[in-house]
Amino acid sequence: MKNKLGYFPLFLDIRSKRILVVGAGNIALRRIKTLLQFAEEVEVASRDICPEIETLVKLQKIKVVGGAYEERMLDGIFLVLACTDDRELNSGICTAARARGILANNCSNQKECDFFFPSVVKQEELVIGINDCSANHKKVKETRRQIEQILGGNDADYNRNQGEPSGTGTK
Repeated sequence: MKNKLGYFPLFLDIRSKRILVVGAGNIALRRIKTLLQFAEEVEVASRDICPEIETLVKLQKIKVVGGAYEERMLDGIFLVLACTDDRELNSGICTAARARGILANNCSNQKECDFFFPSVVKQEELVIGINDCSANHKKVKETRRQIEQILGGNDADYNRNQGEPSGTGTK
């Protein structure tokens, strides 16, 4: 989806905001890792949970609020991520969230997203988010690498930080 104006880079304080991730596969895992850099209240709803997310639950970094998604799970939520492998369910989650004034991200349909996940470079208090409005992942990845070289690293890079579940895992 091409947006001629681009997308406004908005940095929000989400430390104490409740965030719901519906689904617990690889896409959800990448998004959760990014969120854990900035949020304290990440909740997951999924019947099946990948082992890495199970580890986060055991470490009490996130909590599971149920198996199958139910609309009542949106009560008190600030932000929702629909990360299931069911496109229709993802769409329904985003529609219900928007009706309640909740920001929504649909991992299977960019047109239904209120916001996008940037590639993140983080060094102590410095946070840089990178996004390409035309979804050119290769360009974003290369830009992130160039910034990492200039800064001498990336605290948000999960793959380079002793396997701690805290980085972006961006492609």
